Amino acid sequence: MENFIVTFRETLEAALIVSIILGYLSKVNQPKYKKIVYYGVLAGIICSILGAFIFIKLQGDFTGEGKEIFEISTTIIAILLLLTAIYWSFTKINKSKELEDKISEHLSQEKKMGIFFLTFISVLREGIETVVFLGAFNINNQSNFIIGAGLGIIAAIILGYLIIVAAKKIPIRKFFIATTILLSIFVIQMIAHEVEELTEDEETTETLQNS
Repeated sequence: MENFIVTFRETLEAALIVSIILGYLSKVNQPKYKKIVYYGVLAGIICSILGAFIFIKLQGDFTGEGKEIFEISTTIIAILLLLTAIYWSFTKINKSKELEDKISEHLSQEKKMGIFFLTFISVLREGIETVVFLGAFNINNQSNFIIGAGLGIIAAIILGYLIIVAAKKIPIRKFFIATTILLSIFVIQMIAHEVEELTEDEETTETLQNS
């Protein structure tokens, strides 16, 4: 469930951001910049995958205390990202207006790279958030990880299609609020698990010292 919610939320958010950018370019009759947007999406996906490989490599390299510090650091980063997600879900109602203003600024100055980096950073941010959240949940069963994450991506693509292509009116903000609440519950459970493990390690150490 954790994997599903993470990939569903982040994939859907990235798809909606890209659709807003492409939609605005069509609206202002600037289709020549759409190719730049696609390059930005591709670069964001590639860098997100590289980030995932780096994270997995680091996770495998640490042992003992180093591994514990790495896991705690990942948990803290996940909490900070979650706080940002909560803030966005409950306050950033006019996200599309902010994006359109940035695109308009880049178009007025004819900055192709500005549109590229706007798309690239938007996609990369969602990708890195996905990597951190999945890493923080410390999934040990790879098959469950693949199934959950894969289903989340598929569900996000279907919902994104209904919203973007089929023009269905779906209360998307409620989706983000609901998934943010679920993520909050998962992170709280994760923190409780980490605290429990640290407490058990301390008790074991004390017992060994007393022996």
